[in-house]
This record gives sequence, C-alpha cells and structure tokens, in this order.
Amino acid sequence: MSWRRKWRRHVVYVILSTLAVWAIGALTLYLSYRAFSPEEQAWLLQRWHKAFPFLLGGGVLFGLLMHSLSAQVYHAYILPLLKLADQTRWIHEGNVSHKILPEGSPEARALAEVINQYAAEQAYLNRWGHEDRGELAAEEALVLNRLFCADHRAQLLLGPKNRVLLYNEPALQQIQGLQLGRPLPSGAEALPKPLETLPLAQPEGLPWKWLKCGPQAKPDGQPCEPSPLVFAPHFAGLPEDPADWGACRLSDLPYCCLDTETTGLNPSKGDQVIELGALRLTGRRLLEGEQYLQRFRPGCPISPESTNIHGITIDQLTNEPTLASHWPKFLEFADQAVWLGHNLAFDLAFFRQQLDFTPPVPILDSLCLAEFCLDSEWGLEDLARRFGIDPGNRHQALGDAKMTALVFLRLIPLLAAKGVKHLGEAAELTAKHRLFKLKY
Repeated sequence: MSWRRKWRRHVVYVILSTLAVWAIGALTLYLSYRAFSPEEQAWLLQRWHKAFPFLLGGGVLFGLLMHSLSAQVYHAYILPLLKLADQTRWIHEGNVSHKILPEGSPEARALAEVINQYAAEQAYLNRWGHEDRGELAAEEALVLNRLFCADHRAQLLLGPKNRVLLYNEPALQQIQGLQLGRPLPSGAEALPKPLETLPLAQPEGLPWKWLKCGPQAKPDGQPCEPSPLVFAPHFAGLPEDPADWGACRLSDLPYCCLDTETTGLNPSKGDQVIELGALRLTGRRLLEGEQYLQRFRPGCPISPESTNIHGITIDQLTNEPTLASHWPKFLEFADQAVWLGHNLAFDLAFFRQQLDFTPPVPILDSLCLAEFCLDSEWGLEDLARRFGIDPGNRHQALGDAKMTALVFLRLIPLLAAKGVKHLGEAAELTAKHRLFKLKY
C-alpha cells in the first residue's frame, strides 16, 4: 500500500473519530437535558442559541486538536515503523547493503540503527563468502575435489543427453557454441583433441559423464590454480521442452536476458531494431562468458531523440547485417531458455513487426514482476539503485540486459515471499499485465 493511501486512511480515521466524539457529546447533552425539570429545560432552551456557537467552536477546536495529536503520533511512530518494516524486507531479501535513514521517534531511530548495524555485518560476511550466500560454494567445492580441477585442461560435466552441467574457462574458449544447460555441440570438429572420458560416480542415479579435452596448460615452475567453474547440477532434471517448465522453480532454470536499441519508439510506424544484446542466466548466476551482441543495419533513419539516448548513428551501421539475416544465430543462442527482459513487450513488438516472430518459449518481464512485488511501476535504473546494483553501461543493449538479469536475481526471493515460486506463476503474471495488451 502506498504512503498516499495510508495518509488518506489516516485523515478518514481522524474525521470519523471527531464525528464520533461529537455524537457522544450530543448524546450526553440530550440525556442530561431529559433529566432536568420542565422549568430547567425551558431555561436551557432560552439560552441554547447563545451557547451553541461556543459549543460548535469548541467541537471544531477539539477536532483540530485530535487531528494534530494523531498526525504527530502517526508521523513520529506509525509511519516510520511501516517504512522500517518495508526497508528491512529489502535488506533481508534484496539488497543487504541498503542503508535505512533513521527518522521518527527516538525509539524508531534506535531500531533503524540496530538494523543498519546488522546489515553492515552481513554485507561484510557476504564479501568474504560466495555470491550466492554459500549455497553454490559447497557444491563447487565438492566438484572441485572430485574432478581435480588443478588440471588446466578444458573440462566438462555432462548429464543426460549430453546436456552440459559444468564447464570451466578453457572449455568455453575451445568449444564453440558451448552453453550451460544445452547439449554439447554436435560434430567431432567442435571438440578439441585429445578427448578423455573419466569415470565418475552417478549422483542420484543420473548418468553423468566427465570429459577432459585439449592439452594441459600448466606454467613451468608455477603452482597450478583451479580454473573458474560454472556449475548447474539442477539442469540435469529439466524437461527437454521449455513448454513443460511451468512447474520448475524460478531459481532452477536457464534464462536468456535480452534488450534492444531501436531507431525510435513506434514499430508500427516503421521503427526498427539496430542493436540486440543478450546473455545467459542460470537462475542463480549470471554467465558473463555466454553473451550475444550484434548491431543491425536498419531500413529507416534513426531519430535524433533515439541517438541522444543510445549514441548510435546511421553511419556506424552501414556495414552491419540486417536483423532478419542474423536472426537464426540469435535463436540458436537463446535456445532452451526462458526469455527475460525489462518491458519485454516493447522488444517483442519490434520482433513481431520486423520478423513476424513470437517466441515459442515462456517469457518473463522484470517490470511486471517488480510491480507485483513492490506495488508500483519501477524503471530499470530505479530498481538497480534500490537493489544496490551498479547501472553500468546504461542504454546499451548488453548493459541493460545484464542489469535486467541482476535485478531479476534480486526479485526471485521477493516473488517467493508473495507465493510466486514457479515459472508458470511468474509467466501468468507477465501475460496478464497491461503492457502486453498495448499496441506499439
């Protein structure tokens, strides 16, 4: 509930309470009047018109006094506690580095200071821990020990149907088209040589397979440090068809986070996409190594207003391909993933207009989900600041896609707190939002 609505409720409460006091006073006077003798009642009636202005003025002053006192109590005690509860929820579920501005009564200020101190301690501990609060650290430590990752060769862990559940940086560099959660690229030419298959216990009965490929890169005389791992064991049990992912938890899915830059704001009037950026997200971690970024040559001029926003001019796009010619490569990158964007309805309107394309996979819009969690509409940059995320390269397709992914990671626990934990529930919220009923 917004603060404006709460203030309206407070004003209504003051008016009703004042009217109630007047009604009680009038009833008291009436009962007292009935207790007098007829002579006393006649005497009171003769003087009533003289006393009425004073009684009315006193009632008005009493109402103003009630309003002033209740407003003081509301602003000093009730409103600061409501704000404190809201911001504490943000600290707990969204941004542990958020600082509460102490305000209100001394008691509310003291409570805010205690919460800020606790949040600062948690932020300090998180800097020394894993970015996912230790959840992934234990999993990766187990895999590191079992797979002897001091070996610098390209390493992969494959699940059913050769779906990639783990890879390290050398594998990402050597195997073209490698993506977490997707099957291993087909064709022997895609894999570096030599290829070595090593035995591995089968956790929970799943047929996992461990591959090492390529020469070991170990500097002479230097200790061999483990290569960075990207690990998502929960992808092993995903249904093959994304249309069947409705019952899967939001934190257990692969996402393609995308954003566009355009020549203008009206695809129905001929505006077109001139830049498309996307990256992959596991639901718990951003995969910055899995990126797509491409500019396109439009068939129309770029409006000066749009150039002022994204800085792209028509001269920079002369040698770029068209969106239609490069679209299959983007679909290959975005395959087997939920599409995620901020105001994604705007981007999809351009795809429908230019390509007659509607995504066959589930889609999520962080703007719709944020409005559901926070009871108001939020811009991407406002959400980033609220969650303590660096806006970075704003109004660049890849930069905005990355910001959308980080915002969505913060929204997952907020959605869970409101009972939205699975893809089907979040996709339904997106589909019912008014933005997907607009015509651009």
